[in-house]
Amino acid sequence: MRINRKNEIKSGEIPAGKRAVCLHVGPYNKVEPAYHTLMQWIKENGHTPAGVVYEFYLNDPSETPENELQTRIVFPLI
Repeated sequence: MRINRKNEIKSGEIPAGKRAVCLHVGPYNKVEPAYHTLMQWIKENGHTPAGVVYEFYLNDPSETPENELQTRIVFPLI
C-alpha cells in the first residue's frame, strides 16, 4: 500500500522474482548494519539489487521492547 498526496491509501503489488532477505532484530534506528551486511552478501554472490527495497515491521513497537523489534528487509534482485 502507499499513501498519495491526499493521504488516501492505494493498493499496490510487489513484483514476483528473486529476493535477498534478512531479519534485523533491535531498534529501528540501528538497522543500517543489516543493510550493509545484506548488500555485501548480494555483491559477493554476484547479484544486483533492483527496484525499491522493502521493510516489513513484524511486531508492534508499542507492545514490544525496542531490543526485540523485528524488521524484515527485502531487496528485489535482477
